[in-house]
Amino acid sequence: LMILPMGSPLCQGAETSGAGSQKDACFARLDAIQTVQPFLPDTVGAALDTLFTADSPPSTDYFSVYRSEGLPGSWLQRAELRVSNRSPEESSLVLDIAPSLTITADEVTARYGFPASISPPNPHASAAPVYYRYRRDRQELKFAFQQDTWRLVTVILNRLKD
Repeated sequence: LMILPMGSPLCQGAETSGAGSQKDACFARLDAIQTVQPFLPDTVGAALDTLFTADSPPSTDYFSVYRSEGLPGSWLQRAELRVSNRSPEESSLVLDIAPSLTITADEVTARYGFPASISPPNPHASAAPVYYRYRRDRQELKFAFQQDTWRLVTVILNRLKD
């Protein structure tokens, strides 16, 4: 059993103008993206209000990789979509959260419940994040939190094959 402190600096920066609306926008997009079908650059880009461009040449034989930079002032810093070349329903979306937005572990658990699993960082990797993992409807949603502040830094959505 491992006990982890949750959300050490609660809502740090929430008193700044627009912080609440940015958090709401982030959570609304995260909720919406989970229902997007198919998981392709156009449909995911529309759900996130961003444009993806393909890596050239393709990164691997197994995945086509598409990248996007967030809009200035947005909750999204950058996004990467990895679409399987062999089984498109098995794809991943990596969303880097803008450093100006502080979403804590407490706020994530308040919205999504207690995680199905918690992955602590490697004790030899000082900057490695702590992951909260949720599994729902053929997908895995992972939230990565910075160790020292418990601020959300990355969200990963993996689509899983039946």
